Amino acid sequence: MKHIEFLNNVPEKFKKDVIESLQNAIGDDIKLDVKINELDTDNGNPMRIWDFINRNIGKRFSKDDFIVTGITKRGSWKMKFIFDKKLGILYTLMREERFESVRKEVSKRKTIHYSQALAETFNKGLVAKEEQLCLFKDQNYYDSDKVNEIVSKIINDLSIPENIIKNHAMILFKGNNYELESIRCCIVNSNLSIVQDDDWSNYIEFNESTIMDVVETPEAKNENPSNGLKLKQKAKDKIGQKRLPERKEKETGLKTTK
Repeated sequence: MKHIEFLNNVPEKFKKDVIESLQNAIGDDIKLDVKINELDTDNGNPMRIWDFINRNIGKRFSKDDFIVTGITKRGSWKMKFIFDKKLGILYTLMREERFESVRKEVSKRKTIHYSQALAETFNKGLVAKEEQLCLFKDQNYYDSDKVNEIVSKIINDLSIPENIIKNHAMILFKGNNYELESIRCCIVNSNLSIVQDDDWSNYIEFNESTIMDVVETPEAKNENPSNGLKLKQKAKDKIGQKRLPERKEKETGLKTTK
């Protein structure tokens, strides 16, 4: 059995940067989006939050010499990966509830999940504690050609040489009511059993929202389709920056180009 402790060396700054990226996406980024676009429903929030997560991760690590981020696609879904060149760890992000759902389907799936393919390739030989006494732990559900196809596409999209990736780790988080509740990092094997995990939740700090609470008066809701959200000055400044091209277009009568 191969034993690893790479998570013990993950820098504190990296943990805090990931957490802040998630907090902003789950919190004020999505709130501000609702306000700017005058939305009166939030049906798409769980999916739209991922666009903010991906953007925040990319911006946060854009000037880091040891961290590379990149986008790959699985079907129509675009994902942002994080690679630590110093530790050789390739990170993916996933909600806790989604991880549990995929985990329960491992033996039933007709097609291997990308997280399993990454673990099969980069965490090969790792055994979780609960599997050590299992007589059938070597059972293999996986088509090696399909595993190679999935992994090759991901590393090609990210432009990362496969031989420098040592392990794959999953950053799992829970969010509720515009707040990040918990976050941990896990090394899993191809059965998605946890071999090692590190709870990062103690690094979550309270961030005061720049968007004030929802106004509950009927008058406010009728006048403002965005559920009466009030903004603090910092949020107003963000809106002003985003709408600057629109104002210039009206003033000049010319269409702005991107």
